Amino acid sequence: MIDNVLERLTELERRLSNVFLIGNIIDADYENALVKVEAGKIQTGWLPWITARASNDVDYWAPEISEQVAVMCPNGDPEIGVVLPAIYQNNYPATDSRPTIRKTTFADGAVFSYDREQHHVDVALPDSATLNIVAKGGVTINAEEGHVTVNGDVIADGVSLIHHTHPQTGGDHFGGGTDTEKPNQ
Repeated sequence: MIDNVLERLTELERRLSNVFLIGNIIDADYENALVKVEAGKIQTGWLPWITARASNDVDYWAPEISEQVAVMCPNGDPEIGVVLPAIYQNNYPATDSRPTIRKTTFADGAVFSYDREQHHVDVALPDSATLNIVAKGGVTINAEEGHVTVNGDVIADGVSLIHHTHPQTGGDHFGGGTDTEKPNQ
């Protein structure tokens, strides 16, 4: 009887120590949103990672190999665990220290941040990056002031800003009845 109690106690201790694990991702199946984690001597099977939303609205941001994560294991069983990304570490520390900032820094140098205290959004893209905004319903920008700098042409309603000319009329315009030249570049 004591042997049975000791076996059960050993099993309970093992399960309790496996309820919450900290380890690193060692493999990833991005098609199925699964990863394998190594935590000490334990290597898990394929486990799903937790995301912010997974219903009508879906948030996708895959954890990467070598990323430090936590694994929650119901009943202390790592084979039915779920992975909680991610944990700051020496190699990948936090990129800000202010609690009013939401900031995402990407490996290629792109940064998206919002400062709720300053009410400021900042988007910084690396030199080779492009930005595509599609809004078939329209785009409205309201601001007290602003600047737009573009190296290249701007097309508005099919009219080129670089190549646009318009008819000159009489009055104070010089040489009425002809088209203006293209804007200076």
